[in-house]
Amino acid sequence: MCDDHYPNSALCLAEKAIEKFQELLNQKDLEPHHITFVGVLSACSHGGMVELGNQYFRYIKQTTFDHYACLISLFARAGRLKEALDLVEEIHFEANEIIWTSILAACNTYGNVELGEYCARKLLELDPKDPGTCVPLSNIYAAAGRWEDMRLTKKLMKSLKGKKAPWD
Repeated sequence: MCDDHYPNSALCLAEKAIEKFQELLNQKDLEPHHITFVGVLSACSHGGMVELGNQYFRYIKQTTFDHYACLISLFARAGRLKEALDLVEEIHFEANEIIWTSILAACNTYGNVELGEYCARKLLELDPKDPGTCVPLSNIYAAAGRWEDMRLTKKLMKSLKGKKAPWD
């Protein structure tokens, strides 16, 4: 339930969005637009409402890439990384930087080195010159005590940027 001390917290805002969405669903002759579902799935993701978000996703008649990206983010943020990856493999769209970055960030949060490496490879395949991929991967390695891998990742980042990394 929403905490009165933090009315603008992610959970409170998510609950308010879901409440408004439910009000709209109760209106006769009103059908949610695909953008509306993006908003409600995003609210579920930021509020940690995995089952509700999954339920709303199943309600969508014509899913789009954005709907899948939101659902993947929902699973990833909740630490359900296998389900997020399974969904990436299931979708009929090519996963892009948004999806891989979402899962990589969750790998950083939940310490999943193997999947983090996989996501980083996918991101570097999509944009080989993007040094931003190296930061969460470096953090994943550091948290796992893999100092040599962290050092090599920082070195890669420097080479991609062509200048000093912010931590030097």
